[in-house]
Amino acid sequence: MLGARAKGFEKLFVLLRKRASFRAPLVLVETGCVRYEDLNWIGDGCSSILFHAFASETKSRFVTIDIEKQHCAIARKHCPGATVICGDSVCELHKLRATVPRIDLLYLDSYDIDWNNPHPSALHHLNELCAASPMLVEGSLIFVDDNRGDVGKGMYVRQYLEQIGAKQILDDYMIGFVMPQSSRNHCPDGA
Repeated sequence: MLGARAKGFEKLFVLLRKRASFRAPLVLVETGCVRYEDLNWIGDGCSSILFHAFASETKSRFVTIDIEKQHCAIARKHCPGATVICGDSVCELHKLRATVPRIDLLYLDSYDIDWNNPHPSALHHLNELCAASPMLVEGSLIFVDDNRGDVGKGMYVRQYLEQIGAKQILDDYMIGFVMPQSSRNHCPDGA
């Protein structure tokens, strides 16, 4: 049902359940939300639906951010317990700092990738990471969708997280990392 993302979601939810066992309720933040009324599980993964179900089950908080109003309307319909924010993800992540002390899962999947020119999407996802950085704590999970080897949405995110000592836990169609100890405020506050 989840196609190329099956392995990534399996790993992600095992780690989230483990974290929830000692730190619940969790805070899950996603950029790029469900966008089709007829759910496109294989093509898009429908992570919003999965995160909403997990948050409902564990009494956690789920925040999803998308720039497209029609996508936000679909997310509100399918994820009634979620906080759906319609706006630019970098700006909105920066604003979240005022109300969210920590993020347990940051799932980056907002800017569609052009495999022939991945740089704009990859740079956008690095900017999202910088905007969210003050909310990331030791053990926070960062997952980025749409990757093939060292190319994809997460190629700059990967380079940055490796440089600060984050542990890579997945290298598949999704890449995943765990934030190291004392990971707060690594990015400049200009995001």
